[in-house]
Amino acid sequence: MRVLLATDQPFWECGGGAQQRIACLWEALRHGLTPTEESPSTLVYYLGDPQGVTASREDIGPVVTVRNESFPATPLPWTWIANWLGAANEREARTPSETKVAPRDGLSSSLTLGDYRWTWVEKHWNATLQRFRPDIVILEYVTMTYLIDLANGPQRERIVWAVDTHDCLSQRAAQFSAAGQKHWLQIDESEEIEALEPADLVIAIQNSERDWFARRLTHPKVIATGHAPRRSGAVADGVTKSTVGELRSDTQVQPRKIRLGFLASNNFPNRHGIENWLREVAPQLRDTSIIIGGSIGTFVAELLNSDDALASVKQVKQAVRCLGQIRDLADFYSEIDVVICPIELGTGLKIKLVEALVFHCPVLASPHATDNGMGFDSGVIICGEPQEWAGQVHNLGASHERLESLRGQAARFALDSLQPEAVYSGLIRELNDLVRQKGSR
Repeated sequence: MRVLLATDQPFWECGGGAQQRIACLWEALRHGLTPTEESPSTLVYYLGDPQGVTASREDIGPVVTVRNESFPATPLPWTWIANWLGAANEREARTPSETKVAPRDGLSSSLTLGDYRWTWVEKHWNATLQRFRPDIVILEYVTMTYLIDLANGPQRERIVWAVDTHDCLSQRAAQFSAAGQKHWLQIDESEEIEALEPADLVIAIQNSERDWFARRLTHPKVIATGHAPRRSGAVADGVTKSTVGELRSDTQVQPRKIRLGFLASNNFPNRHGIENWLREVAPQLRDTSIIIGGSIGTFVAELLNSDDALASVKQVKQAVRCLGQIRDLADFYSEIDVVICPIELGTGLKIKLVEALVFHCPVLASPHATDNGMGFDSGVIICGEPQEWAGQVHNLGASHERLESLRGQAARFALDSLQPEAVYSGLIRELNDLVRQKGSR
């Protein structure tokens, strides 16, 4: 079995949920589809900045990059796209209502699928397909589906084309628009469905999005494949079903203070969620510390120090500690007792939620964050109104036994449902079946 992954993300850096998703899925496919191959049977076709492919990257197998050789004086497309996205995030963090400025003449304030359609890769793409002869091509995000159209006839028919969607991007863009925000990709439902239709398999990240795609697509099969976070660090070492009931915190919970954690990137849904939570829930809490990890900490720090911040936000300043970027997830989760996930906007699986469970950390989450797929006996407590959030935090802080019970639930759920074998086996089975079906034609 020969498998090619096409992406513009340097996913080996694991810099955020999207890259972590790709890294874990790719690792599972490499082991599940090509476990005994001696010659190179996987290839990453990387359309990002070639300078991002370094010798220090983790082992993801062979990588090939592509450059626009026809116009060497023209700025590389991925460079201006990356620069625009980075600048847009900074502008949104400081002045959410500010109108974005295009990075170059002729580019609208949001990217479109056309901005990703780099037809100059056609010759290099087909040469790579001819040389490597993949049985399966995994395309990361709907933005890569144009590569199906660029493949020449015989190769296009022979290959199984699978798209890992991560989100319903048209729904996400619509939610941003309704909230007065610009989404990075301007895309509507018809564009998203048209782009996905040529695929053989569409991979949704959660059940509700699988159903949404399945009702609209006619050719591809649609399945849901979640995320199995990597369990780095000692938190998960040696855990079995027999030891789950004996789990205890690395640091004993203090009876008068509970440590809440929020680990997130600096994007609009995360900013929206944590700002509302700090304004409505945090002022009701006593003897609680709130630990913020990831790039969202920049926004939180600016919010707490802003002269325009509401008094209800300013009064919780002493309880908040921002750690910045987290290099070792185990270090972060050893610092906290409970994860909060107060996200009310956006699509896709909340990586921070399943990640917490893998580190046996209970989660307080909004209904939107759970996709109705977690709750009872998973270590996740769903909270709606601010009073409910505050009540659950108080109950967990007052009862060490209750907290430990939830830790046990989280550990059992992770062991049963978040192992790579459980998460990715259905995808591997579907891909094998599709390869056999195309081979028998």
